[in-house]
Amino acid sequence: MIWLIIIFTLIPTWETLNTYLSNPAPAALPISEIEALNQLKKLPQGIVLSYPYDQYKKEKFSTPLPLYVYQTSAYISAFSRQNVFLEDEMNLTITGFDWQMRRQEIEKFFNTNDEFFARGFLVNNQIDYIYLVNDQKLPFDELKLQIKQIFNNGQVKIYQVQR
Repeated sequence: MIWLIIIFTLIPTWETLNTYLSNPAPAALPISEIEALNQLKKLPQGIVLSYPYDQYKKEKFSTPLPLYVYQTSAYISAFSRQNVFLEDEMNLTITGFDWQMRRQEIEKFFNTNDEFFARGFLVNNQIDYIYLVNDQKLPFDELKLQIKQIFNNGQVKIYQVQR
C-alpha cells in the first residue's frame, strides 16, 4: 500500500519537474529587462504602470518566452522592489481582489485619444514610473503626458511622471 502511495506521488512530481526544468526553459527574463529592473530598483519608491498582460502575444515568440508574455505575474515588483499599479491578475483573482476596473482603466489609458484623460490617469493614480518593453507604446508623446524618459536600452523604456 505504501509503495502505491509513493509511486502515485512520484509520477506527478516527475512530470512537474520535467516541465519546469526542461531545456529550453518555458520562460526567461532577458538581460535587457534585468538591466532595466535593476535601474528601476535604484529609483525612489513609487508606483509603476506597465502595459496590460496580453495572453495572445506569446504566439509570436518561441521558448523561452520573455516573462512579460509568458503569464501574468509579479516579476516587475519582484525584481525592482517597486509597487506596480496592476500585475499578476491570476493571483489577484484567486485572492478575490477586484482588479478588473484597474485593468479597464489601464487599457483605456494606453488606447485613448484624450490627452487630458491620459494625464489625469497618471496623476489621479499617483503613477511615478511607466515601464514599457519592446513594441509597447504610449498614447501620446512625453511632452503631452508630462513624463520624462529616464532609461532606454533599446528593448525597455522607463519614464518618470513629472509632478
